[in-house]
Amino acid sequence: MTHLSRPNPRIARDEVLARLTGLFGAAAPQSITAPRQGGKFTPDGEVLRHPGNTFLCHVPTDSPLFAGLCAVQDGLIGSPFADSMVFLPRESFHMTVFCGISGAPLGVGGWPAGVRRDAGLEDINEIFRERLSGFRLDGPFRVRACGVNGPNSISMEPDGTAEGFHLRGLRDRLRDLTGLPRDDHETYQFHISLAYMLRFLPAEQADALVSLSEDLFARHLAQVEPITFTSVEFCRFETMFRFDPICLIRSP
Repeated sequence: MTHLSRPNPRIARDEVLARLTGLFGAAAPQSITAPRQGGKFTPDGEVLRHPGNTFLCHVPTDSPLFAGLCAVQDGLIGSPFADSMVFLPRESFHMTVFCGISGAPLGVGGWPAGVRRDAGLEDINEIFRERLSGFRLDGPFRVRACGVNGPNSISMEPDGTAEGFHLRGLRDRLRDLTGLPRDDHETYQFHISLAYMLRFLPAEQADALVSLSEDLFARHLAQVEPITFTSVEFCRFETMFRFDPICLIRSP
C-alpha cells in the first residue's frame, strides 16, 4: 500500500502519536476508566453510563460522507489493531456542534448559569429546551472531512472562511443561551468519532495505526464533497452509543 501524506497538516502527527502512546502522562486513554470512575468505557470495552445532553448533527445514512465513514470504520475493524478500540454504532455517527452538560457525576465539564446545583439531567434538559424557544440557525452550514485526528476520529472543518464564522458564531450563541462555559470553547475541534481507544500502544504499533487510518481516509473520505446540515439536534444521552433528539434547531 502506498502511504499518502497527511490530508491536513494542521493535525499534528506527533501530537496524535503522543496521545496514542500515553506520552502526556495519563493512566489510560481519555474516557477509559473503571466503573463509577467517571469514564465512558472500561478498559475491556464495556459501555458505561455517562449521561448528558449535547447539540449535534447526525450524519445522514444516505450521504456519501456516511458511506465513507463506514468504509474507514470497516478498515479499522478488519485491522490487527481492532482489539485496542471499542467501535461506535453507525447510527450514532455525528458531529458535535456544542457540548452540553454531562458526566457521572453530572457537570464535570462545567455547570450552566442560573441552574441550581442539585438539578437533575431531566430538569436541565427542560431548562435548555425552554431557553431554546425561538432560537434559530442563521442558515444551513457546510462542513467537510479534512483528516484524521487520531485513528478513531475524523476531523471536520467548515467549508470556507464564511462557514467558519457561521459555525463558530453558532457555538458562541449556544454557549450564551445555555450559560454553560467550557474551557475548550475556543480550541474545540469539530470531529466525528468512529471508536474510542481502549489502551495505549507501543510506539511502533501507534505509528502503523496512524498510517493505516491516514490511508483509509485518503481512499474513502478525502474526495467526499462537503455536507450541508440544515438543522442541529438538541439531544439527551445515557451512553456514547445513542443520542436521542429532544428538539430540532432550524433556520427561520
